[in-house]
Amino acid sequence: MNAFRDSIGSERLYSLRGGLLLASVVGLSFMAVRMLGFTGALLLVAIPLVGAYLFWVFEEPRVGIYTIISMSFAISGLGRYYSALPFGLSIDFLIVVTFLAFFFQHFRKTPWSLIPFDAFAVVGIWFFYCVAMIANPLSPGPEAWFYASRGLAFYMFFMIPLGILVFNTPKDLERFILIWLLFSSIGTLWAIKQIYIGVSQTEQLWLDGGAASTHFVWGKLRAFSYYSDAGQFGAAQAHAAIISAVVMLHPQSLKKKMLFLTFFILSMWGMGLSGTRGAIFLLGISAFTYLLFSKRFVILVIGGVIAGGAFGFLKYTTLLSSNYQINRMRSAFDPNDPSLMVRKNREKILVGYLANKPIGEGIGSSGYWGQRFRPGSFLADLGTDSHFVRVWAETGIVGLIIDIAMFLYLIGKCGLILWRMEYSYHRTCLVGLYSGFVGVVVASYGNMVVAQMPTGTIIYLSIGFILVSRKWPSPIKDEVQIKSIQE
Repeated sequence: MNAFRDSIGSERLYSLRGGLLLASVVGLSFMAVRMLGFTGALLLVAIPLVGAYLFWVFEEPRVGIYTIISMSFAISGLGRYYSALPFGLSIDFLIVVTFLAFFFQHFRKTPWSLIPFDAFAVVGIWFFYCVAMIANPLSPGPEAWFYASRGLAFYMFFMIPLGILVFNTPKDLERFILIWLLFSSIGTLWAIKQIYIGVSQTEQLWLDGGAASTHFVWGKLRAFSYYSDAGQFGAAQAHAAIISAVVMLHPQSLKKKMLFLTFFILSMWGMGLSGTRGAIFLLGISAFTYLLFSKRFVILVIGGVIAGGAFGFLKYTTLLSSNYQINRMRSAFDPNDPSLMVRKNREKILVGYLANKPIGEGIGSSGYWGQRFRPGSFLADLGTDSHFVRVWAETGIVGLIIDIAMFLYLIGKCGLILWRMEYSYHRTCLVGLYSGFVGVVVASYGNMVVAQMPTGTIIYLSIGFILVSRKWPSPIKDEVQIKSIQE
C-alpha cells in the first residue's frame, strides 16, 4: 500500500469536510443577512468577537472585572442612545462569565479563606431577605422583583467575593483606581461639553421625556454626562474627588502627584456642573473619615478648620452667590429649601402608609421600576429619591433595619482592618476607598447612590479590596514584585 496515496485520500476527505463546512458557513451567513439585514451582518461580526472575548476572560478572569467596571460606567449612556437593547443585563452576564472563568482555573484550589465569613454572612442575610421578598403578597410581580433586586442586593452579594477571589493584589488596587478615575475624568469632559456646547439630540429627547423637570434649576442645566442622572453623576464625581485627593497627598513622585491633582480638579469640576447638593455631604463625610484614619492630630485639626471655613462660607455668607454652582451648593444648607421640605413631607406620608406593612410593598414597587411595572400606584407616583427611603418602601421597616445594620457592620469591619494596618502607600489608597464608602452610605439618605451604577460597582470592589488586604504582606515593601495571593 502506498503511504503517500493514503495520505492523499485523507487529505481529500479532509478537504471534502472542510468544503462542506465552508459552504455551510457561507450559506448560513447569506441567510442571516438576507433575513435579518443589517442586524444579521452585525451578528456575523459580533459572534467571533464575543467568542474571542470569552476565550480571553477564561484565560485571564481579571479581564472580566475590567469589563464589569467599564460597563458600569457605560450602561446608562448606552441605554440612553440604544434604549431597545438590555445593556443592564450585561453586568449580570459578565459576573457569571467571570465566576465561571475563575472556577475553571481554580476548581480544586479555590481560596475560600480569603473571604471573611462574618462579612459575607452579613451581606448574605440581606441578599436572602431580598430573595424571600419575591413571596411578598403586595409585590408587583416576579419580573419587577428580578430587575429591581439586582442592583439592590444581587450585585453586592456576588461582586464582593468575586473581587476578593479575582481582583485581590496591590497592583490590582492601583489599576482599579486608575481605571475608575479615567472614566470619571471622561465623564467630566462629557459634562463640560453638555454645559458649554450643548446636549446631543438623543440627550435632548431624554430631557424632553420628563427628565428636564429635575435637570433644569433656575434655568440652568444640571450636567448628567453619560450617567443615569445628575444626582448620580455629582455623587460619583465627589466620590472620585476623594480618592484623587487622598492618593495625591501621599508622598510620591511629582509626576504621580500631578496626575492625581488633575483627576481631583476634573472631579470637583464635574461635581459642580452636576448641581447635586447631596454630593457636598458625601465629600464632607468622606474627608472627615480620611482625616480620622490619617491618625495625625495636626492634619485632623487643619482639615477641621478648612471644613469649618467652607461650611461657614456656604451657610452664613452670600459671597459669590451670583455663581450658579456656588449658589446651588449653598442651598443645601438651607433648612427651608423647597426640595428638602418635599422630602420631609414624603417621609411623613410614608410613615402612615407603611405603618401596617412591616415588609414593605415589594421590591420593584417604587421609583423607575414601579412606574414601569405598576404605573399609577401610590409608591410609583410618590417617588423615592433616596436609597434608604426606597429600601423602606419596598422591603419595609424590617428590610431597612437589615440594610442599615449590614452597612454599619461593614463600615466597622473595614475600619478595624485599616486602623490596625501599618502605614504604606496601599493603606493610603485603601483609606481613600474606605472614606468614599462611608461618604456614599451617608449620602444615600438623601440620594439614590449606593445601589446605582457605577457607584455600586466601585463600592463593592472597594469593600473587597479592604477585606482581602488583611492577607497582604505588611508592610508592603515592593508593590511591583508582589504576586497574586492566590498562587
